[in-house]
Amino acid sequence: MAPERSSSVRIWVAGGSLNVPSLVRNLIQTGHDHVAAILDDDARTKIVVEQLRQALDPHGTHLIFASPDMEDWLESSCSNDYVLMVPPTSVWAKVMRRYSGHAILWEILDSNAEFARWAESALGVTADSSPERKRV
Repeated sequence: MAPERSSSVRIWVAGGSLNVPSLVRNLIQTGHDHVAAILDDDARTKIVVEQLRQALDPHGTHLIFASPDMEDWLESSCSNDYVLMVPPTSVWAKVMRRYSGHAILWEILDSNAEFARWAESALGVTADSSPERKRV
């Protein structure tokens, strides 16, 4: 992602799917634009999804599910060489930081239509305009 776009992206970790609705409401109330809640696919509990939809829908924000889970979604978007080079760790945040920093943007956009819609509306980024895709 271009530096002028990535410098405007902030990621907050909710610490569990039940904390996401309150975090989203807080971000919206404090004036953050283009909020997207990204959850593991297995977090599709009826209560959490309903609370998120109530918080997100009036503000035009997005609810995105990573399938099968966030770690696998990002790992599948990294080169095989990088994935094999990364040392194993039991610290989930460290794994996510490593993979998110090396994920190939157009592969993420191609693999998740809802994330692609959010990236286009919030950042003006599409899979076809991704600098990485142009090099392939």
